[in-house]
Amino acid sequence: MTLFLEIVLSVIVGLLLGNFTTTALYRIPKNIAMYGFSQESSKSPFCSFCSHPLKFYEYLPLIGLISTRGRCNYCGHAIPIAYTILELMGGIISFSCYIVFGFCDIYIILLLFFLLCTMTSMIYIKYNIIPLVLTTSLIVLGLIYRTLVEDTIMNWVLDFSIACIFCMFLLDFLSNKLDISNIVLTILIASAWTYQYGILIYAFMVLLVYIYKILVPKFYSYETKVFPINILVLYIVVLVQNINTYVSIVWRHGS
Repeated sequence: MTLFLEIVLSVIVGLLLGNFTTTALYRIPKNIAMYGFSQESSKSPFCSFCSHPLKFYEYLPLIGLISTRGRCNYCGHAIPIAYTILELMGGIISFSCYIVFGFCDIYIILLLFFLLCTMTSMIYIKYNIIPLVLTTSLIVLGLIYRTLVEDTIMNWVLDFSIACIFCMFLLDFLSNKLDISNIVLTILIASAWTYQYGILIYAFMVLLVYIYKILVPKFYSYETKVFPINILVLYIVVLVQNINTYVSIVWRHGS
């Protein structure tokens, strides 16, 4: 396969996964089953405003936006710009991961990680909930990632066990004073994804976020901003640690 075709394929994969993410973004908070996973309780793709079923070309990534001119063909309501942005971000991240890592396990895992992080953050901002299915998916995907990168399960078993014990300590001693459920979730997710010095870098960056919150509380509220920022920080740390590992491997092979 030529380089050009691989680049095009990476963008298409990102757009398709981004499109699926927009569907999940709407359905998961409303407890609507994903189409195809349960034929009895699910619904085929439909307009989120008038509930009219969509034709296949009306919900294809970008093509649907162009064919409908950015509006529902049945009720005329404008398609939320966030959906288009999420699809484009999926394509851009997929292309970027391909350029750095090529088509490999890490490529697809980091792409899924980004989309899950984005979806979790957007649902939290809009609905103030963190769906269990998304946090569980992030943790499981992180453990798979650690196993592939480190070629052993011993490291993540130790890290995740320590994180669970620490979270139990927080819940026992601080849950009566503070709402720390979001902190517990980010600790568990971070322990599944970060390794070596990554967890220390993540903890330091998150600490800066909370220090800023304490010093400048009037600029944003904890409930709507800190959790998504923590997730963004985690994605940056994971991306950097992978690039660092990749560069080290290339350098060793080159020398």
